[in-house]
Amino acid sequence: MLTWRLWRALRHPDEDHPLFRHFLRQRVEILGARFLWRLQALPERFTLLASMLRAFVAVFALLLIAITFTRGQDSLAVLLVPLTLVLVANGYGALVAFNVMNTIKAERQQGTYDLMALTPTGLGESNWLMATAWAQRLSVVERLATVRTLITVLLALLSFMLYQNGMLTPVLGLALMLALNVDAIQTVISGCLSGMLAQELGESSSPFIALALFAFVQIILVYLPVTLVMIALYVSLRSAVPSLLLADALLSAVLIGLPFAIREILFRLMRRELERRLL
Repeated sequence: MLTWRLWRALRHPDEDHPLFRHFLRQRVEILGARFLWRLQALPERFTLLASMLRAFVAVFALLLIAITFTRGQDSLAVLLVPLTLVLVANGYGALVAFNVMNTIKAERQQGTYDLMALTPTGLGESNWLMATAWAQRLSVVERLATVRTLITVLLALLSFMLYQNGMLTPVLGLALMLALNVDAIQTVISGCLSGMLAQELGESSSPFIALALFAFVQIILVYLPVTLVMIALYVSLRSAVPSLLLADALLSAVLIGLPFAIREILFRLMRRELERRLL
């Protein structure tokens, strides 16, 4: 499957390649970058303050989930916990897409982008080295793995509590955890491919084109149809299937398989278009 091949390539990049090291030295560009770079230039004593702030945010999130349980608002926790991982993964995917396209634009302006086609790796492989370099530059794989672990533990505890209240079966809880982890992995890959493919919309394309393409793929082509199908199936299966466990099993299969299959097809189409234009 293309998803796992691309994910392994992101996790194990060619760190000795000169182009990879070149892209790894590029400056991170995001909205409000000047303000963030000023923060990074603060004296080292302020790093302790930043660490305390991150710890405060984590504790606040845990307290928010605890409050939803103590007040009996389990449905709110069901939405908050998965939404956290979805937002974090899409944030990293958008950041990678933006910086990949920004680097391509900078290389074009310097007149060095077309020279990559003369290298032994070729222009297509050079683009992928750029994407993997940005994934490592932003520590996407490591940071996302930490968030995925935390959310998985919270979901496991949440599923156990909801199962005791008769709101969620173990099958559906396990499927949700697996679907969220796969979604996070494919979202980062989508960001890489969107950043590389955005250049085909014009040589002088703004990096924001990559964000628009990434948002279109994620929201319009993946999340929207999957949400509509899941709502329709949930309503029909709960009324048509006599066994609750069987209904949740069918719903779980669609929850895991449908978004994975949609993105797998999209990845193949995007990669084929990149190969046609860059190779």
